[in-house]
Amino acid sequence: YKRGRCNCDADLLSRFPYDESDIDDNGHPHRVRCFTSTLTSSTQPIQLNVITRSKSKAIQQSSSPTSPSATVPLSSDSSTIHHRSIFDLYIDRIRIEQMKDVNLSNRIKSILAQPDQYPHEIVDDGILYKVINRIDGSIIQLPWLPASLIPEVLFLFHDHPMSGHFGVTRTFHKVREQFFFPRMYDHIKRYVRSCSACAQFNVQRQKKPGFLQCELPPDGVFEIMQMDFWKA
Repeated sequence: YKRGRCNCDADLLSRFPYDESDIDDNGHPHRVRCFTSTLTSSTQPIQLNVITRSKSKAIQQSSSPTSPSATVPLSSDSSTIHHRSIFDLYIDRIRIEQMKDVNLSNRIKSILAQPDQYPHEIVDDGILYKVINRIDGSIIQLPWLPASLIPEVLFLFHDHPMSGHFGVTRTFHKVREQFFFPRMYDHIKRYVRSCSACAQFNVQRQKKPGFLQCELPPDGVFEIMQMDFWKA
C-alpha cells in the first residue's frame, strides 16, 4: 500500500491535470488547453523530461531565496526541435469561426443592437460568450463554440491520448468547464457511443443480465394467468 501522495504512477495515470486559468488583457479567464507535440528528426533520440510534484517541491525548498531565478531552455539547438500545436483552439480562431457561422454572426449582431434582450449572452472583443450562473453563486463566461469546432473539441476531450476515452458524464463535465454550445450533452452522448475504441475495450462494470426463467406448461385451464398492462 502507498499513500496517494507517494503513489506517483497511479497519480499520473488516473488524475486529470487541470491547468490554472490564463487571464488576458481584458481580465477574462481563458481555460483553453492546447496540446503540443515535439517533432524531432529520425537521427535525434526523443527525450522526455518529467519532474514529479514531490521532486519539484524538494527543489524549491533546497534552492536559496536570494538566488535569482533563471530560465533554462530544454534544448540549445532550436533547428532540430519544433513545437507544433495539434489543435489550434486559441480565442482568435474561435472568433474567426464564429464570424463564419451564419447563426452565430447574426446572433452577435442582434446582441450588439439590443443587448438588453440577451441577459445571458455577451459579446466581448468580437467574441460571443455564454454567461453561466453556477450553483455556488459564481458567474463565468464561456466562449460559444461554433458548429465547425465541435467535432474537433470532442476529439480533443475524448479521443486524445491525454483524455483517456472517458464516459459520457465525465467528458461532458470536462467540456462544459471551458466551452458552451447548444445540446452539448446530446452531442457528447452520440459521440461517445459511436466511438469504436470504447465499444471494443471499455468493460461494462455491471452485472450481466440473467437468463430467462421458463415456466412449466400448466396441466389445466386457467392455472397460470398473465396480464400485460399498457398505459397511453
